[in-house]
Amino acid sequence: MPPADHSTIDSPLALKHVMKLMGIVGKSGQESKVADYVTRALLKGGAQASFIESDAAHRRSPNGGERGNLVMKLPGTRRGPRRMLSAHLDTVPICVGS
Repeated sequence: MPPADHSTIDSPLALKHVMKLMGIVGKSGQESKVADYVTRALLKGGAQASFIESDAAHRRSPNGGERGNLVMKLPGTRRGPRRMLSAHLDTVPICVGS
């Protein structure tokens, strides 16, 4: 069986997620609601709950915060270089409520 083609982007769904994320208040240190939304979207998209975790970075940061980094680790299917996608979950203070 050939591998699934994941190269197409569902633009309407991507826009829906962006618009929903923009409406969630999540200034620096208060990203829990955003992280919860992302977690639910990952689970709905087929991710296993055991692949998703939050670390304790907020406990080591002088700024504190509600929770650490949201991390999802996918098991590989073959040997090769690791890949990482990184993004911020917080909103810059000047944009909160925009």
